[in-house]
Amino acid sequence: MSAAHRTRIAFAAHALALVAVTPPAQARDRSGQRVRRLLHKAERLPGRLGVLLLRPLTRRAMLRAHLDNVNKASNTLDHQQSSKVDRHPLLARIKAELKGLAPGTLGRLKRNVASLEQRVGGQVQIPHEITDGRARLLYRAERAAALAHYKRSPGDLNAYTINRAELKLAGVGPKGEDVHVSSRRIYQEEWKHGGSGKAKARVLVLPGYQETGRSYYELANSLNKIGCDVALPDQQWAGYTKSPGGMPGQIDSGFGVAADAAALIAYNKALADKAGQKLIVISSSMGAGRGATVAAMLMDQGKLDGAKLFTDPTINAQLPGKLRSTGFTSRQLNPFVWATPTWQNKLTSLMGKIPVLRELAFHSIGMPRLNHTDAKSQADIAATGLRVDAYVQPSAMANSQDVMAFMQASASKGYPKGKTHVLTLAGDTLAYSKATQKLFSTLPNAEVSVASGNDHSLQHNTAHINAVRDAVAAEIAGR
Repeated sequence: MSAAHRTRIAFAAHALALVAVTPPAQARDRSGQRVRRLLHKAERLPGRLGVLLLRPLTRRAMLRAHLDNVNKASNTLDHQQSSKVDRHPLLARIKAELKGLAPGTLGRLKRNVASLEQRVGGQVQIPHEITDGRARLLYRAERAAALAHYKRSPGDLNAYTINRAELKLAGVGPKGEDVHVSSRRIYQEEWKHGGSGKAKARVLVLPGYQETGRSYYELANSLNKIGCDVALPDQQWAGYTKSPGGMPGQIDSGFGVAADAAALIAYNKALADKAGQKLIVISSSMGAGRGATVAAMLMDQGKLDGAKLFTDPTINAQLPGKLRSTGFTSRQLNPFVWATPTWQNKLTSLMGKIPVLRELAFHSIGMPRLNHTDAKSQADIAATGLRVDAYVQPSAMANSQDVMAFMQASASKGYPKGKTHVLTLAGDTLAYSKATQKLFSTLPNAEVSVASGNDHSLQHNTAHINAVRDAVAAEIAGR
């Protein structure tokens, strides 16, 4: 019998003992709540143990990955073509673990970061929520490397957190029931355009599963060059966005993803309106299908109150009471509507329904595979995933399915009404292109482009970055 199984039995025995000695009525109700909490803890314990056991290795590998990144930005390493090892998330992790065994890695990283910060003109401001010394060092390292690589200064970057309130979404459940969404502390970075004067537009990017805002630095830099301010938030599954009691790699629900997207859209829309800018929302995968799409459906059907989105009343006061998708343009890359019916996706879906197993949190090791053809994208995905410590939970895909009935019902009524441009790759092995085409073909203002290929993550691909940049530039120009 495994240790995890013994732990579950112990928790269950304790819970049954509570029931046995509990008097009826209110006391029984209180004990029932305690039983549920204990069983919930027992179910989540294996995932927490996995995170704790792997964390020492992760820290060593992350230090090495950040050191390599800083050295590349400092031009102290040759920018040669990546190897097959560098392009595979698991092999890249093993390589970083082994290189991290070398003594003095932490000291070298501290010295090289300080040197790089001097070169770019100073240290970026670190959000006060990041208190751990090593975490603060890695935060500085990632941003100093980006500033050096793109030839920017600390004044071009701003970062902060915003607190989305707990929400009740009336009548959106599969049987018409209300859905409650827990609160979230959302981290967002802003990269200001490099030119003089005000920005031509504000672009909000909603990352996909396993991704953070750092996955979109290349796209942000490209959009900065054409005069756009770019907001790069983290989602609940990775990075600095935090949920009460949350774990790495988790998705609490599809409506949770949508609520975060709606809050971010509303917040950035208020900033864009104040500056006299157009808001363009670019989203990918889970951030598109569950995020931008469902958020727009909720907005257009009056399910979200702008006065109650955030815990800070001063933020709510700046938001319109009624949020509508017609207030922005949505551009989606391979939105995740339904999983492609491959054996890997079917296995992941099955794991996501099995107690205990569904809550396991494990490092991103290349499953599901996000890119199949582009060597640069593969290397960037592996390196970025390691630096941000991306995790995966089998429950994530299953937990996000709670929105499907609402999505289908909303689409049948023609929601959302706002302009939506969708790019889907016909052979995408993660997000089922046929399901995407079917859903968006029913919407009045949706335009669906189907391209050949089987890649899922496109944000590191130079051709796709240029295509998105050109589309945004054309929209700003009114073409």
